Formats: sequence, C-alpha cells, structure tokens
Amino acid sequence: DLADVLRFGCQIAIQLRRPENADVIAYRLGRIHFQLFASRCYIERFGKPESSEDVGRHRFVDQIDSVVSNVQVEDILQGSQAAGRIATRVNSSLANLAAVEAGLGIGVLPTYCIAFFGSKITPIDIGPRTRNLDIWLTFRPEVRASRSAGAVIDWIKSIYDARKYPWFSDEFIHPAEFTKPRL
Repeated sequence: DLADVLRFGCQIAIQLRRPENADVIAYRLGRIHFQLFASRCYIERFGKPESSEDVGRHRFVDQIDSVVSNVQVEDILQGSQAAGRIATRVNSSLANLAAVEAGLGIGVLPTYCIAFFGSKITPIDIGPRTRNLDIWLTFRPEVRASRSAGAVIDWIKSIYDARKYPWFSDEFIHPAEFTKPRL
C-alpha cells in the first residue's frame, strides 16, 4: 500500500506506485525488471523449458498480492492450462523467492535476485518479457531540510544507482550481464 507521508504515517517512503498527491516530492529511483527463474534443483528434477511450447508441461509458483501480482504466469500459460500448472500460490515476494529457490516451480522474480542468489537460481529465457515496475522515493518537502533525513534520502538514492546496480536501469539487462564489468 502507499505510505501517507503527508499525514505523518512516515517521513520517507519507498514504494512501487507513484503518489498522486502533488504536495509530496516523488523521485523515481529506478525500475525493477522481472523474468522467469527456476532453481538448479528444479531444473535437475524436471528439466529446463527450451521453448514457449515446452513451458506448458512445467510447474509454476504464482505470486498474488496488491502490488506485484504475477498475472503474467497465467499469460505465459495461456489461461486454460494455468490452474493445473500452478504448484503453489504465495502472497509475498519473499515467499515467492523461497518457493522458487526450494524447487517448487518456475516463478517470476525480479532480475536482481540473481545478484544475491545466483548459485541457486537461473534465468529461464523463454516466453514474453514480463512487466517492469518503477521504484519511487517520496517525502514531504520540509523533510529534505533536515540534515539527518537528507542523509537518509541521499543514501537511499545511492543504493538504487543503476551505474553500480544495473538491475535498476531503465532498460532491461539480462541477469547474466550483472557479473560482467560495466564501462
């Protein structure tokens, strides 16, 4: 849900929807890109799908929540066969990652997961690219005047710097490229 920085619900918020209120400062930090991933143990047990036609015989993890709903799993499975191919449904991104990492099925994850769990999960390069989400930093204008809040805002901006962390770039960069040096 969107944080209410105007009503002092918090001073600074990071969220996946741009706030509509013009009285807050909204700074776009970057973009989250999503793609299919499977764990190495899943691939050893069930194989790696090699084509869009092949994907229909595989098991999937589906995340359903208010912000990062993986409706694209049904799109990948083309609706009618989706129900029979969903191995588990979760309602949080952490549970989604844990289920994919445990080998319960193929799932849609943020591409940055490879940077942290690269030895346990691998990208699946089939089907359509899934959607992206912008990441927003929001705060009230007077918060920036506080030295401590200003330091926090600057630090938050630095951890989403696409030059250091390419997975937050506007353009899609394949997770295999994250380990290669960038110029």
